[in-house]
Amino acid sequence: SMLAQDVSPDRLERSRREVKDLLEMLEGDKVGLVAFAGTAFLQCPLTLDYSGLHIFLDALSPDFLPVGGTDLALAIRTAADSFRDKDGASRAMIIISDGGEEDEEALKAAREAVDQGVLVYCLGVGTLEGAPVPDNSGSFMLDRDGNVVHVRLKEELLKQVALGTGGAYA
Repeated sequence: SMLAQDVSPDRLERSRREVKDLLEMLEGDKVGLVAFAGTAFLQCPLTLDYSGLHIFLDALSPDFLPVGGTDLALAIRTAADSFRDKDGASRAMIIISDGGEEDEEALKAAREAVDQGVLVYCLGVGTLEGAPVPDNSGSFMLDRDGNVVHVRLKEELLKQVALGTGGAYA
């Protein structure tokens, strides 16, 4: 779904650009990167090496994630677990996603992160109108019935996760 082109040039590239813009504003803050879909993994542990993070960010591809879907709970837990420091520094995660279905487990994971001192912010990428998902053949992905897969931003869960834990949604 992150390859849908309802934002220019597509959701994944727009997400990369947002992260790169954020990195340009940071000075001396540790950053990390968790890639997620139906699974999640720490792609870049917390670091002060922003240029190194750029390398991991540029390499992100849907091909890296063997399981489709949106396991927001696992993404949140993976990110929260990456904060090893308990030195009193403020800690926050920014979830960049095109959303997902209602998920009590994601809300629970977000509350657990807040209990660990990690603020949760969400950035929804995509439009409510949505777009078809390109496939590797230059056409569009089809569902089991042969219909074109059309994905829309599902922001309700992202709003619940962020706003329900004292964070913000954009």
